Amino acid sequence: MDEFESQKEALEGCKKELESKEKQVEGREMEIESKESQFVGRVEEFESKKKKFEDRLTELVKAHVSKAREFDSQVKVHESNVREFGSQVKEFECKKKH
Repeated sequence: MDEFESQKEALEGCKKELESKEKQVEGREMEIESKESQFVGRVEEFESKKKKFEDRLTELVKAHVSKAREFDSQVKVHESNVREFGSQVKEFECKKKH
């Protein structure tokens, strides 16, 4: 076998090795793209859940604020009733003394 044939075989070996490496790279690229797609899906799912959580939290805060205002209003009515009752008691005691 002459030098030309031996170089030709070496080149063929390099070519096959290069093709094998290219296939490995392509396979790895496909694997990475698949994982990237999965991550994108997971991020979208997370963002959707986050939005639902934020909406629910906003809803709960609004309900709490509304109930707190209602409670404050009821406390004011109660305090007014207590003052009125106190006045009526004093008035009754004054009438009772006379």
